[in-house]
Amino acid sequence: MELKRSRACAATMRDVAQQAGVSTATVSRALMRPEKVSPATLQRVRRAACNIGYAPLYPGRPMKSHESATLLALVPESGDPHLGEVLRGIQETAAAQGYWLLLLLLPYRPAPAQKKKSKRRDLRQSD
Repeated sequence: MELKRSRACAATMRDVAQQAGVSTATVSRALMRPEKVSPATLQRVRRAACNIGYAPLYPGRPMKSHESATLLALVPESGDPHLGEVLRGIQETAAAQGYWLLLLLLPYRPAPAQKKKSKRRDLRQSD
């Protein structure tokens, strides 16, 4: 019976490297830039990663690369019945290009009422 590792004890790149018989740099290169390694090495690394259950921590990538593949959509609540379809299309297009979509619904707030200027004139009589 194989024991599953908890997230605290998840497989690491070092584990994949040992399993595949390559360096951790090669594992990183194979997973991040597969075009930079030979097809045989890429296959060994992917097979090793799959065998030990390695899953890269994608949320940690922006910390090292100072980049984020995340889009933010600020959407005002409108009650439009088609808005869900539009947002789904945005999300699918973003995902196809390798982006995450963060969505923030802004609550509806009516515009503040402007003070109406009084058309009445002060009709004081001068003494």
